[in-house]
Amino acid sequence: AHEARKEGRQDAYRVLTAGGFIVAVACDGAGSACYGGAGAALTARMISEFARNSIVSSGRPPRLGEILGWLTAVINKIAK
Repeated sequence: AHEARKEGRQDAYRVLTAGGFIVAVACDGAGSACYGGAGAALTARMISEFARNSIVSSGRPPRLGEILGWLTAVINKIAK
C-alpha cells in the first residue's frame, strides 16, 4: 500500500548478536501516523539494545517481564 501511494516504508527491523544469541526485532509502523516510520525505527533500535544489554549482563535470553518493561520505556520515550 505504501508503494502504491509513493510513501516511504513505515516498518523497521534490527538484527544483532549478543552472547551467542541472535536478537531479531520487527516493528510495524503506524501508517496513519505522521511519524509512524520514525516510531518503528526508534522502537526497533531501543528494544534490540535493551535485549543486547540484558543478554550480555545476564548470559541468558530476556524474560517476558523484562521485555514488557522495555516496551513501557519505549512508549514513554515516544510519548514525550
